[in-house]
Amino acid sequence: MKYPRRIFVAVVGMTPQVVTETLYALLQEKGEAPTEIHLITTSNGRNRAVRDLLDSQTGQFHAFCRDFSLCGQIKFDASMIHVIHDAEGAEIPANRGQLALLVWNTAGRPEPAGAPAFADVTDPDMAKAAQWCTEQGTMDAKGDRFEPEGWTPKFKVIEVWNKAFPKQ
Repeated sequence: MKYPRRIFVAVVGMTPQVVTETLYALLQEKGEAPTEIHLITTSNGRNRAVRDLLDSQTGQFHAFCRDFSLCGQIKFDASMIHVIHDAEGAEIPANRGQLALLVWNTAGRPEPAGAPAFADVTDPDMAKAAQWCTEQGTMDAKGDRFEPEGWTPKFKVIEVWNKAFPKQ
């Protein structure tokens, strides 16, 4: 059955190529492509998707459309990439630094017991957040390194959140 509007919705992380792979499978198996695409992701995932899929010269989505004569037939641009947020409107953290800031801000920005001691954290607020989170035992560090840009899978975000704010 043909539908005039076919919306492809995908949850993506740091590997947006799943979009073009799925488009290819839809063309091969169903013989049709969606009329529009919406992605749900984190802020880092959004940046990766815009770079890897939507760049007009090197984006894989545009290359796919050119290869399969679909240019202009699938509505997909940066406004259709939706970043997930928590109940208060904060973006779901995509790395360790963002997670530490979210936990620390939610806790009321308490002062850590010790001076921030991580050589790889230069932002003053993030340094306090990282120090406080490690002191509380909600996050770990490797010696004098916190690795604020380190990837944080969603299960780890939930684990840290539950440790920081246990249900009563």
